[in-house]
Amino acid sequence: MFKFSNKFSFLAAFCTLYFLYNFCAVLCFAVEDYFDVYAHPCFLVGDDYWSSLGKMLCSGILALYFRKSQATNSILIAMTQTLHALFVLVIVMHISQLVSNYFEARETRADFWIFLINVIAVLVYISIIYCAEKTEKGKIYTYMITGIFVACFSVAYGLASYYVPRAVVKTLRQDDDVVNSVRQVVEALKSGLEIPSGLAERVQVKDEDGKRVISYEFVTDFEKLKQEGRYVRHLRKKFDRTADVYKQGDKVGAFEFKKGKHEMSVALPKKGR
Repeated sequence: MFKFSNKFSFLAAFCTLYFLYNFCAVLCFAVEDYFDVYAHPCFLVGDDYWSSLGKMLCSGILALYFRKSQATNSILIAMTQTLHALFVLVIVMHISQLVSNYFEARETRADFWIFLINVIAVLVYISIIYCAEKTEKGKIYTYMITGIFVACFSVAYGLASYYVPRAVVKTLRQDDDVVNSVRQVVEALKSGLEIPSGLAERVQVKDEDGKRVISYEFVTDFEKLKQEGRYVRHLRKKFDRTADVYKQGDKVGAFEFKKGKHEMSVALPKKGR
């Protein structure tokens, strides 16, 4: 099939492979989150569902736009063939790594699914090339190739929405601002400085029995996410925070990562010190 590469231009091949690369990346992310393991994918650049979705959307549109363009000279044909060869090389290297893991008794539960992702990548790419070269013979092939891109994007969007829903990502970012603000307040109080301005809205400081009490509020329901098995690896990476708060090696307090309002008491430094 690759001998008809002059009917599948370099730009179409490049955009298609970039689309497919990000699609497989999303599938690998989902495998990691489902099994809570690191899948060790080859040549994986980036580690974010929504970033890969954005790249899929742009590259998919361009791939559909360039699907009817043809390689008009030997240089472009050679470049397209090189892309085909690199695609095959990456697949072979990735499968070889999985096989090596098996014989060295280092395989994980996720390796079988990663193997299937490689098979899916090959089948999808061959299907796209076949449909792209048949588009001149009827509109049905145009609909088929469009359907393949839409189906892949829909699957990736569904996985991203399930494992890293935008609403949860938004609350995690808000809680991350709260953590940063509390740490800034602790740093200022223990150093005898003024409380900095521009703190998160859900962070307040008040005096109580010779101490400063920092009240803060988290909006992410961490407990519910954990109970439902939804606090997956990629969500934890977006909120990679330790509970303990230190100042010059001394523990000042600890965060309570639960939805709702909490307090942290900070003893003020003695005068003259």
